[in-house]
Amino acid sequence: MTIPVSEGDIRTGGWFRTCMRGSDGAEHWVSGAYREVSPPERIVFTHAWDDEKGDRGHETVVTISFSETADGKTRMHFYQAFFASDASRDGHAEGWTSCFRRLDALLAQAA
Repeated sequence: MTIPVSEGDIRTGGWFRTCMRGSDGAEHWVSGAYREVSPPERIVFTHAWDDEKGDRGHETVVTISFSETADGKTRMHFYQAFFASDASRDGHAEGWTSCFRRLDALLAQAA
């Protein structure tokens, strides 16, 4: 998966739009609005897949909170709600888990 396009305005009231391209060349667009951006504690945004005409699909809400652990590291708490179906929820869980594994690998390289 690559990200050939990602644009937005990361602030409360801002927006984002991102294209994810799979290894088969298929493009998947996602967009949303930032409901809350409170560095360094919390980000809340809407998330919806866009169809080929750019129309937004069912919207979920993502909340990411950050807290410091006793050893000075950062813990991320991730929550996504309001799925249209169990299958949608499970697909998102799989996608986010893949992203977090890649993030873990990048952070391990940087350490």
